[in-house]
Amino acid sequence: MRKKIALYIIASFALIFQNLNSFAQNKEDKIRFAQEASNDGDYYSAAMYYEDLLTEDTTNIDFIFNAAESFRKYNEYDKSEKYYQIATKKDAALKYPESLFWLAMVQKNQGKYDDAAINFSEFYRLKSNDNSYFSNRAKDEMTNCIWAKKIKADSLDLIINHLDRTINSPYSEFAPRQLSDSILCFSSIQPNGDPTQSELLSPVYISRLYEAPMGLFGWEKPSKIQNEENPKIHLGNACYSSDYERMYFTRCVERNSSALDCEIYFSEKSAKGWSVPEKLDKQINRAGYTSTQPFICNWDKETDALFFVSNRPGGKGNLDIWCSKSKNNGKSFDEPVNLGEKINSVDNEITPFFDIKTKKLYYSSDGKQGIGGFDIFSSKSINEKWDSSENIGYPINTSYNDLYFTINQNDSDGYFVSNRPGIYYTKVSTCCYDIFSYEWLHTPKKAKKDTILIAKRDTVPTVEDKIKALLPLTLYFHNDEPNPNTTQIYTNKNYKQTLDAYVLLKDKYRKEYSRGLRNEEKTKAIADIDDFFTNYVESGFAKLNIFCELLAQELDSGRYVKIKVRGFCSPLASGEYNEYLAKRRINSMLNYLKSYNNGSMSKYIESDQPNGGRLIIIQEPLGEEKSSLGVSDNPQDQRNSVYSRSAAFERNIKILYYDSE
Repeated sequence: MRKKIALYIIASFALIFQNLNSFAQNKEDKIRFAQEASNDGDYYSAAMYYEDLLTEDTTNIDFIFNAAESFRKYNEYDKSEKYYQIATKKDAALKYPESLFWLAMVQKNQGKYDDAAINFSEFYRLKSNDNSYFSNRAKDEMTNCIWAKKIKADSLDLIINHLDRTINSPYSEFAPRQLSDSILCFSSIQPNGDPTQSELLSPVYISRLYEAPMGLFGWEKPSKIQNEENPKIHLGNACYSSDYERMYFTRCVERNSSALDCEIYFSEKSAKGWSVPEKLDKQINRAGYTSTQPFICNWDKETDALFFVSNRPGGKGNLDIWCSKSKNNGKSFDEPVNLGEKINSVDNEITPFFDIKTKKLYYSSDGKQGIGGFDIFSSKSINEKWDSSENIGYPINTSYNDLYFTINQNDSDGYFVSNRPGIYYTKVSTCCYDIFSYEWLHTPKKAKKDTILIAKRDTVPTVEDKIKALLPLTLYFHNDEPNPNTTQIYTNKNYKQTLDAYVLLKDKYRKEYSRGLRNEEKTKAIADIDDFFTNYVESGFAKLNIFCELLAQELDSGRYVKIKVRGFCSPLASGEYNEYLAKRRINSMLNYLKSYNNGSMSKYIESDQPNGGRLIIIQEPLGEEKSSLGVSDNPQDQRNSVYSRSAAFERNIKILYYDSE
């Protein structure tokens, strides 16, 4: 099995590979085998080699990072997290600067949203000036992590069933389609031989099409359709015309060890069975690019519509969803049209399914606001245009990869595919893909069952609701920062600049606060400092970026916004001096608002705008007046007056109040 098979049959997922060469004895051989395995899409073997290499050289950053990458691509998120954490600590030369980004991403894949948000925030803090894909994605993901926690708490009213071993295997099953009530068509990747045989004779994995009839006690043993003996040809993603007379599917041919050519074919049904497959014309199968995951349906009485996935030119990025119309019995098609930015993103959109009853397109994306991995979205076609996409919700969507959503023809229930825990597997509990069914417990409110699938929630939080949920929002500062030893009330620094300098002092805080302590007391003091920086300083900045993103939406929509900010200081200096310092701290936050997103909010701070938008900031610099009792004010005792956790807590500003009109 090659990585292109994973990319174009089930779209960007590593599959089952167990081709370790037990005769790799020396370091050079192991490195070569690891690289070859990775290039071949055999991420499991690559990960095993890199782990083996790390037993010999525990500090090699190349081995650490590549182990993390291999486990991530094999969907073994816990081990990937472990090695990304090591990489972020040991990569002093920043050879792999994206380690922190991917650490956050695999934490999100496991539902560790708080940890992920902090690491996305830290990555964005370090990279926000480069305007790269990773920094922009990290900024979006900070918001996504907060949103994901909330949507998981608002579960859809349905039952999910994991299809049994009659259909699912320890490998991968995907692309389920139920035909009336009697047949389930799906694709499966299986070893072409005995998977328990010698490692030197490792089986070849191939994808084939299957169908299973419905019996008295459920689905019965599946059988192959469209038989293909060549192990270098892979079949998958079958769908059918509305009259069941035509079948469309993906046929992929191995070009070399690391490449695959995938195209869409069709076959017609006759009394003798399915005809010899024919390739669709060049409108669909563009030379040099992939075409896969077809879905055919009646667009109207005279026209068929073929939705499919391709990386051809003219898309938004990576894999996009396209649509082509046909008035010639689905054999020749018009020039495909990209479905546009309401559907496609700079990342991947895959596995399209169109429900003709509701005029809704269902698809999966890893580039939109999701719970984790690939999530399933829907968008309605209104007068040949697509409405904004909506995440269909939990528990169909999880922090794992969820895709191939379908609706049965005779009811509103259906199937989808996921690698969530509970699948059948051989090595890793989230490596592969199984088919699940879902069943609604009742008809959604305010709608007939045959006209809508997913109920709107009774209350949808407004942008203002989301902002108020972040409050109070606290931002922290190092002692006498910014602009120490002055009585100025303004600063030319923004909060991110003061934060960057503050975080660089973390090791000094650990050293000073634990000075003179031993054993458990020293360990606890260091842990207290680490907790403060991670869960308060860095978490506060993550929330600030979410706040800014939402605030910009409010202002751009013409809202007149008021916020109240209070400033606090530790009691080292006089009350008057601390009042000036608190004003500088509030001003640094104001500077950050002005600089956010290339200064897009600055105009709203300076004056009323034609759209009605305006931002008013009410400042309350309280200095040390409200600081906690018991915090040292002795400048000679810097352990307690500067570097202690309690003193650090006092040096902050808080956004306390928000109102918009």
